[in-house]
Amino acid sequence: PILVGDAPSRTGLNLQIPTLAEISRLANVAGIVDASGDMVRATAIRRACPNRTLVSGHDLSALGCIAHGASGLVSLTANVAPDIVVATCLAGLAGERATAERLQRRLFDLQSVLTQEHSPAAAKWVLSRLGYCGPGVRLPIPAWPEEDEVLAVLMKTFGLS
Repeated sequence: PILVGDAPSRTGLNLQIPTLAEISRLANVAGIVDASGDMVRATAIRRACPNRTLVSGHDLSALGCIAHGASGLVSLTANVAPDIVVATCLAGLAGERATAERLQRRLFDLQSVLTQEHSPAAAKWVLSRLGYCGPGVRLPIPAWPEEDEVLAVLMKTFGLS
């Protein structure tokens, strides 16, 4: 099965809704990952592709996307803080709005920093500090600065040190 990914911050354009509807008719397409962060678009995708799974690909708007019918999140932040990202999504999916919002507020600063460049470089910086990988990234991704006080503080906040 295939999840069709629509990541306008990486490609410079959104797949059009009629195009997604046509692609979703293919038997091997299981769903769509929408990384636009646009809630109106999430609703339009659900309407155009009702028999396919919708998953958010945008950490900062995942709860909104879940409220518009998404089944979960393909998350950059979950590479760094998986437990709280999973708890946030599960609370959203269960309709536990107050819990989901509380967890999302806690995640917001970390998500904002990790996704600010639409690049995995910041997450890789954190993971390298935790010993999971080296600090290098492949072109065309620019390397993250060697020192980042904001991320260092966030790592401590989330017990990642």
